[in-house]
Amino acid sequence: MTYGVVIPVHAADDGRVGYLQQSVRSVLAQPDCVAVVVDDGSPKDLCLPSSPNLRIVRREKAEGELKTASIALNTGIDMLLSGEVLTGAERDDLTAVCYVHSDDYLTDNSLTNRGTVLSDASPFVYSPMLLIKNEHQGGIMMGNKNPAFFSFRGFPHHASMWSASFLRQLRTYVQEKYDQDGVFDRNIFAGEDRDVTLSTMELLQTLDKTQHVLDMPTYCYRIHEASITGMNSLASRKSDEKFIDKKHGIPTLSRIVYPFLADLPWSLGARCPEIVKKLLRPVRDGLRRKPISENPIQQTEIETIL
Repeated sequence: MTYGVVIPVHAADDGRVGYLQQSVRSVLAQPDCVAVVVDDGSPKDLCLPSSPNLRIVRREKAEGELKTASIALNTGIDMLLSGEVLTGAERDDLTAVCYVHSDDYLTDNSLTNRGTVLSDASPFVYSPMLLIKNEHQGGIMMGNKNPAFFSFRGFPHHASMWSASFLRQLRTYVQEKYDQDGVFDRNIFAGEDRDVTLSTMELLQTLDKTQHVLDMPTYCYRIHEASITGMNSLASRKSDEKFIDKKHGIPTLSRIVYPFLADLPWSLGARCPEIVKKLLRPVRDGLRRKPISENPIQQTEIETIL
């Protein structure tokens, strides 16, 4: 059993290098893993540890190439699926594939907890993920347990894992349906993770297969100003959201209503008319944050959005 983990990175400063090192350590601490770091033209030395389970691939960005993580992700995934970066034994035993962004990291036993529940009938698994705002103050656990909300805010896209055989089918599916040259759409600046989740759900439905949902967090998502999402403008994000919605046939009403409900102030605000409060309170209560206990990563209060 071998788990392949792709880590795309463009390290333009020492801060990103430090995040990457933590990310790589969290992957190499997992049993039965092969970590593939795809260095997307970093100007900085990555200073990565030496390990038989670590493969480093260097690619240079082409002139005029969009600054997205998709191409690096596709490069790593294709190398895993083809076995190009694997030994013969690893290639034969490749069970599942997932990814970790270079400023994020995995929880203990993340790969095993996700990989052991994969099956032919359920070749896709996801879990909640911890949103890390301050390393000394724990995190917030995010993840909607209701798959009906998978395409909207609150879905933990990064905490996803595919069986290797299903991922090969997904690659063919997006190539034939969307004319993509990889699992991730290289034309999407912000939201490529949401896009691939939607494609995954489409293929699951086509093949009459299901996803598996874990109740435990397996991924730590770091929130900081230098992240790609943080640097991306609101206008650009909205443009990508519209593109993804149109691509997958998601109604405009869904795109507007669900993010609004997810962001609804817990107090509903003093200026909110009472009749509106009455109508929206049940929805708010269903989305409100609740404390979680007995989490090994918890340092103070960890909350969850259900």
